[in-house]
Amino acid sequence: MNKDKILECLDSLNIHHVTVTHEKAFTVEEQRTFIQDLLKSEPNVCMVKNLFLKSKKKPELILLTAHCDSTVDLKSLGAKIGVGSNLRFADENTLQTVLGVTKGSVTPLAIINDKEKKVTLLLDEAILGYDKLIAHPLSNDASTVILVGDMKRFFEHTGHEYQIINLNT
Repeated sequence: MNKDKILECLDSLNIHHVTVTHEKAFTVEEQRTFIQDLLKSEPNVCMVKNLFLKSKKKPELILLTAHCDSTVDLKSLGAKIGVGSNLRFADENTLQTVLGVTKGSVTPLAIINDKEKKVTLLLDEAILGYDKLIAHPLSNDASTVILVGDMKRFFEHTGHEYQIINLNT
């Protein structure tokens, strides 16, 4: 699935979204510089960072969507979710094969490409304090604003459950 198809999918689910195109953004900081106007026009919106992780010892894949300012300690996160201190970033081949995106384009919307349900979805509790979030629509040359509640509905559409996790405790 590509950027146009994911936006069509959101439309078919009656999920309102606003998408802007921009230069490729490989970090939250780069993305922030490219979407200043969008950030000003959208009240109570959360920029997110997305980490695609794997357990070193268990065949577990994890997609963490966190508030852009949240600190992610992989050792602590691994302990919270029961894999110990064995969390690592998944390699690019696994990222491409399972989520269908490249490095820099990781997004919660990519879960639609995980047809075999290999990925565990984790949402940072801090995101729930916002009405909307901003994520890439499978490509890092655009940013999409979507209601947090609609993102949860999107996850349900894909057949994926998600867990809320507090990264600050």
